[in-house]
Amino acid sequence: MDQQNKTQTPNILTPEQTQDLFAGLGLEGISDEKKQQMMDTMIDTVLNRIFTRISAVLTDEDEKMIADLELRPEEENAVYTYLAGRVPNLDAIAQEEVNKLKEELKTVVSTIKEQVTKNQN
Repeated sequence: MDQQNKTQTPNILTPEQTQDLFAGLGLEGISDEKKQQMMDTMIDTVLNRIFTRISAVLTDEDEKMIADLELRPEEENAVYTYLAGRVPNLDAIAQEEVNKLKEELKTVVSTIKEQVTKNQN
């Protein structure tokens, strides 16, 4: 998947999952702009992990179709919808990767908070 051709990061999380993610990280109070920046980065990370896991079942034709769909920002979830038709357990894979990233981020945020607290004392 060519990240440079991407015009928009597709949204693979429901609004509830997004809210839960920020609440779980203790970051619900940050600005919407910062949340969007973080979401873009997190979604790119999750998408890369998903594509790594499913790349074995994708054909060259699939990759061409995905590249074409990425160029259509008006079709926000087109890539995910296409992949869901090709990979029967895509939702489960996506949820696993979201959960993994969420746990990794919790660890990072916790470590940062501990360091800040330690430095303030």
